Amino acid sequence: MDERRVVLERLNNGLRIVLYPMSEMESVSVGIWVKMGGRFESVRYKGISHFLEHMVFKGSRRYSCRRIKEELEGVGGSLNAFTSEENTCYLVKIPARHMRRAIRVLSDMVLFPLLPEDELERERLVIFEEIRMYMDLPQAYVVELAQELLWEGHPLGQPLAGTIETVSRITCEVMTKFQERYYRPNNIVVALAGKIEGPVIDWIREEFESVPKGARVVDNPFSGKQARPKLKLLAKPTEQSHLCLCMPAYSYSDERRYAQEVLNIILGGNMSSRLFNEVREKRGLAYHISSSLSKMKETGGLFIKAGTEHKRLPDTLKVILRELEKMAGGKISAGEFRRGKEYLLGQVVLHLEDTMENMLLLGGKLLNQGIAEDPREVMKRISEVSLEDVRAVARDLFNPNRYNLAVIGPAQDYEDEIRKVYVG
Repeated sequence: MDERRVVLERLNNGLRIVLYPMSEMESVSVGIWVKMGGRFESVRYKGISHFLEHMVFKGSRRYSCRRIKEELEGVGGSLNAFTSEENTCYLVKIPARHMRRAIRVLSDMVLFPLLPEDELERERLVIFEEIRMYMDLPQAYVVELAQELLWEGHPLGQPLAGTIETVSRITCEVMTKFQERYYRPNNIVVALAGKIEGPVIDWIREEFESVPKGARVVDNPFSGKQARPKLKLLAKPTEQSHLCLCMPAYSYSDERRYAQEVLNIILGGNMSSRLFNEVREKRGLAYHISSSLSKMKETGGLFIKAGTEHKRLPDTLKVILRELEKMAGGKISAGEFRRGKEYLLGQVVLHLEDTMENMLLLGGKLLNQGIAEDPREVMKRISEVSLEDVRAVARDLFNPNRYNLAVIGPAQDYEDEIRKVYVG
């Protein structure tokens, strides 16, 4: 196949295929993307997408649970999966000469899982422990609490893994109907990146062609408007107090998303960032301080996380809020902008050297946005971002009336101070 050229194909049953040949590589990454994730689930069965992702590995029409792993790991491949709010992805990275094997095994897992009842009951217990584990990790659980505030009243604000109560309701019959309804070609993208040789599209067609279309996934847009800051304090005996401050941000299709990415790097995306220097290096207030972005179809969020000594939490929050205010006022230097932009460009270069990163970028974009953009186009778009673009994004996003703050720790001891710093 031609070097570094996106190849698209669509089958009659709606399956979309995207290939990105990287002839200099010796590996290939294969991903089967399903348009089903946490935001599309019913409240009653919240967590079913994540539960099904686990169960797909328990055996399929052709392969037992053990054989799935042996077929791929036995030839040097690595197998994994993840569930997000908008999709579920099953992926393999493998030496290129075993590409057909990877396609065959992944396809059978996704299309024809056995979902045995005894395995489902055992895996339910595993998921219960996963849910409890995250509740015992304040640095992770505080993000869930912040998401509840940011996307209040919407599935995006509910735990991706569900709750003990919702996962308890998911029977074999419920899961089977769910899989048969949504794990169908019209909701699936097959993406490959790496050394691609042979009649790959024919191999994929062989696995999917006879499978009929399924139900269309119905969008449920988030339309909430926030006019005042929100605060949630969870009193818990912890060694540190953990905070997560978040605010609405841009979607993955918004034209300002690349300026938003640069802003995030400047704010808290690496060790050269504003928050790392001001909170950790200058004042020693926290060991961990960072910012990150979460982007969906019509919404997004910018999240700032920190862990600090209980009595120093108000001071940590004060420094964070002051830096946001300064950036909203245009105080972003040309040096910060240059370093942030170059860091982002450099990270993209490093990612584009990896077959898995290219597969993830291409597959996710085609499934979620309906476009197959050459991964190198991302660099071009980042290069076009100006300092004024970044300042404009900061002015828009850093609005105190749209802030959401979650805190875990003995917050009751410092509640008055936290409220005074946060809302005045």
